[in-house]
Amino acid sequence: MDKCQIGVDGVVARFESLRERSKKNIYITLTGGEPTIVKEFVALCKKLVDKKFIIELQSNMITGTIIKKFVDNVDPKGIAQIMATYHGWALDTKYPTMQENYINNFKYAMNNNITCVLKTVVPPNEVFTMKDKLAKLRKLLPTGAIIMPWVFIKGSPTSITDMNGAYPYAYTPQQHVEMDSLCKIRNACQALYRHGAGFFCGMQCDAGNGFFIIKRDGTAGRCYTIKTGAGVLGNLVNNDINLFSSPKKCTYKLCGTPFWGMWFGVTPWDYVPNGDKNSAYYCKFGPKWN
Repeated sequence: MDKCQIGVDGVVARFESLRERSKKNIYITLTGGEPTIVKEFVALCKKLVDKKFIIELQSNMITGTIIKKFVDNVDPKGIAQIMATYHGWALDTKYPTMQENYINNFKYAMNNNITCVLKTVVPPNEVFTMKDKLAKLRKLLPTGAIIMPWVFIKGSPTSITDMNGAYPYAYTPQQHVEMDSLCKIRNACQALYRHGAGFFCGMQCDAGNGFFIIKRDGTAGRCYTIKTGAGVLGNLVNNDINLFSSPKKCTYKLCGTPFWGMWFGVTPWDYVPNGDKNSAYYCKFGPKWN
């Protein structure tokens, strides 16, 4: 939002206007890139929570002071969670100071009553070493810390029958079994996703109604179709965002945001053998850790 040029008060006022016009509770995920480097990040978060918005922070947690300022200044009752991405390729061996910052920030947030989730992606070549890695990480984290190994997304399939090189669809049968044992939370959701629930071109998707994205310049879109202009919903700066009133058919040949469709879509389970609503459904408003 740092390209909007309307300041913290302007951004928050427009979210208030959108909440009033849409008659929706708005759950705001601050992601990136790295959102904590945005100018006035802490001030924006504090103002949003003070105005009764619920926020989620997605961060790499490696900075020295900004996470502490965030925790110290923002009411934890308004923070749904910090999704703390653990970039193992960098933190395990190359940058020990960054790993130390990550662990310290994670502990500080948890000690101040904020739900913190360690999310680390699992490339296929790391599947069978991930169990030991997670065990070592758990020893560094506070008791009860949530750890979520996550499927690795790289590339796009050329067709539903050609998934070569496109994760999460490229795991082998043996890797699927190992991933099932690694995933202690949201197991059913992740299993469905790994087996193809994310491929839902043409499904009735909730993007643009139940969730939407906003770019740094304020442009709003239903999902990554915003890149083509097909999914533009308006602009926050202009205060003219108009959300859909019902789910709409996905217009992408190959969906660029399958995990959103999986979590928030209307019928993704119809695309998976033996899938059902209870095992695929994530949540409409806020995370549920079960």
